[in-house]
Amino acid sequence: MRRNRMCCLGVLAALLTLLSGCMLKTVDQMYCLPRRSEEYHNLQAAMDQVMSGLEYCAPLQGENQQTVQMVDLTGDGQSEALVFAKGVGERPLKIFIFAKEHGAYVNTATIETAGTAFEQVEYADLDGAGGVELVVGRQVSNEVVHALSAYTFSQGTPETLLTANYSRFLTVDLDRDNLRELFLLRPGADGGNGVAELYDYRGGAMERSAEAVMSVPVENLKRMTAGGMYQETQAVFAASNYDEDTIITDVYAIVKDRLTNVSLSSESGTSVKTIRNYYVYGDDIDNDGLMELPSLVPMEEASSGGRELIRWYNLTPEGNEVEKLYTFHNYADRWYVCIQRDWVDTVSVTRGADVAGVQGYVFSAGRDQKHQVLFTIYAFTGDNREELAASDGRFPLAKTDEVTYAACLGGGSMGRQLDQKTLISYFNFIREDWKTGEM
Repeated sequence: MRRNRMCCLGVLAALLTLLSGCMLKTVDQMYCLPRRSEEYHNLQAAMDQVMSGLEYCAPLQGENQQTVQMVDLTGDGQSEALVFAKGVGERPLKIFIFAKEHGAYVNTATIETAGTAFEQVEYADLDGAGGVELVVGRQVSNEVVHALSAYTFSQGTPETLLTANYSRFLTVDLDRDNLRELFLLRPGADGGNGVAELYDYRGGAMERSAEAVMSVPVENLKRMTAGGMYQETQAVFAASNYDEDTIITDVYAIVKDRLTNVSLSSESGTSVKTIRNYYVYGDDIDNDGLMELPSLVPMEEASSGGRELIRWYNLTPEGNEVEKLYTFHNYADRWYVCIQRDWVDTVSVTRGADVAGVQGYVFSAGRDQKHQVLFTIYAFTGDNREELAASDGRFPLAKTDEVTYAACLGGGSMGRQLDQKTLISYFNFIREDWKTGEM
């Protein structure tokens, strides 16, 4: 599948923080391109001609939040410049498109739409006609519902492929035909549970799929991402609040040529298999290119203080679970460690004795008299943290700028089955979602 060929101007990078959001300043204050070449001079001159009385208005969400974006819309190998602006009137939102003609940038098209702000902008090959389509989401009020338009440039000028209402959207290739589809979530009827829709280009037009329901109202949505589900199947994963302290993940895939909520239980009407009682999101935990979903497994040992393991699994198109691995996640310190399957039924995690002011996390397993320490994990800070991590039988696991993590293997038979290299491979840092800052 051809990836979008976005190449933002290097000279614009330093201006992105100044140009985010809609700001009412003069053009000179807002946007002053360094005069590095005639090309940049021509682009700024062309922009100056259309920006009188307007303000720059960058998209608020998504990966494309620049005020000026460079992309090959037509597929001719030459990038066009798109400038996002806002004025007044019935259609205040404007997208100016500049193309190079005879070495100079010329305003070849202008898209004018209603709305208060650009909410999200994506570029994707929807129709296979060459180039990429422009998908624009717009805020039209303070409501959760936004307006979406998709434009094709196959004939050189923008033509509307689709208009729709949505609360959240993304582009994804669920049917694996090397073309992107539009996946939308929107409110259901009478404020009920949300609805998922998929728009696919067929027979010269964008065709809407049958609806698939969400388990909760769309307002509860926390995170939505696309990725591999099982084997070659691609899916959209929509994680939402279920109540005050639980979240639920709806998983959408193409099953028998139909958009389906694979995780939805016909008996309960909710995605019961993916409910979790605190905020643990799906992740490609084993880096195999597939999204694993988490479920919580209470530790039996009372000494573990109510701590839980996370069982990670893949969901099949039939709704079955394929177990992948177990982890213990320490969200407070932002690390996790993999737990071997033969430890799961008896493992416990307790706090150990004080070492230089640090209480380690002691991992033990086995029943009754055979319960023995597997390993202990420490987090050392201070100027002597490297020395502490490598003394008294400890060895370094990983480090950050301020913390050195270390471990000590247990002395029993189960602990001796481990070696330093294996435990180092089991230890990982929890990754943050770069879009939301959540773990």
